[in-house]
Amino acid sequence: NITNNNTSLTTNSTTKPITYHLSFYHLCTLANMSKIFTPPEERIGEWLAGLNVEFNEQMENLELAREYIYELPLDFGHAFSRTNNLTSIKLSDNNIKRLPASICNILSLEILDCVRNKLECLPEEIGNLSNLKTLFYPNNNIKKLPDSISQLTCLSMLNCMYNEVEELNESIGFLSNLKKICLNNNHLSSFPDSISNLCSLEILYFNNNDFTELNDSIGTLTSLKVLELKNNIIKSIPDCISNLSSLETLMCSHNNLTELNESIGYLSSLKHLYFDYNKIHSIPDFINNLSSLETIFFSGINITTLPDSFGDITSLIVISCLYIKYCSLPSSLSKLTSLTLIECDEDQKHLFKS
Repeated sequence: NITNNNTSLTTNSTTKPITYHLSFYHLCTLANMSKIFTPPEERIGEWLAGLNVEFNEQMENLELAREYIYELPLDFGHAFSRTNNLTSIKLSDNNIKRLPASICNILSLEILDCVRNKLECLPEEIGNLSNLKTLFYPNNNIKKLPDSISQLTCLSMLNCMYNEVEELNESIGFLSNLKKICLNNNHLSSFPDSISNLCSLEILYFNNNDFTELNDSIGTLTSLKVLELKNNIIKSIPDCISNLSSLETLMCSHNNLTELNESIGYLSSLKHLYFDYNKIHSIPDFINNLSSLETIFFSGINITTLPDSFGDITSLIVISCLYIKYCSLPSSLSKLTSLTLIECDEDQKHLFKS
């Protein structure tokens, strides 16, 4: 019985009863202490139950998308750190501002998906996730990657599109197994020189940023297959791009290019070339060196003719040339027998028919 905020407890001693008087404050303290000493598996199990998710130490995938979560329990990761089963956590479409450091104790984790939250940073301890292969956190408010990201040597995909990143750390150069980087819609203006160490990189997206030029380190990425740099302020493509012998897609639309660098003509594997909406006034003759080219987009540029060599690209399937007024077209276009789609203005179609 509680009387005047005091509680009397009597022991079952066979000798002499002992009575303890505990204030209501002490009772609350004991209640909180009981929570502290509750195993994290039990605490997180109760928290997950509130989300209609059943906790299981053997679970491999934890799906917590669209659950209106504003924060994760501080000991969230401790509940899974004793097992080696959980490989994927998906937290997309919530309102989480910060990940607890304990999530970095789940050493079995291979996929961490935090897309469309309100994250302002990643925990510095993220380098502990030595088995992480995919780090996916587009549409957040992150400005910088932690230095410890260099320890994620198994990482193969890094996606941080639609954030506030202004600079990449040199530590990114230690991610030797990285195959895909998505950096679209940030505030980047340059790459660190260490990017030249990413010998496994195959796909690099950095559309909608603030690049004015590409440094020569880009030319060392000999495994690169896709390079997208649309919607920047780039004025020229560096000569070193000729080293990208595996490159299949080059997208440099909506920049400030004034010419196509001759080095592009050495990209023997190139299949898709986009240079529409630039300040280019002519298409050079070396374009016919691109013997694998299937798609070419050059809409919205101020050219008056196509070179005769254009008709030698017999592999062409798609041409997009909207908003262009031609003075003449070479007769060699008749050799483009594989052409299946021509995207042009209505008043240009008769020119291609001829």
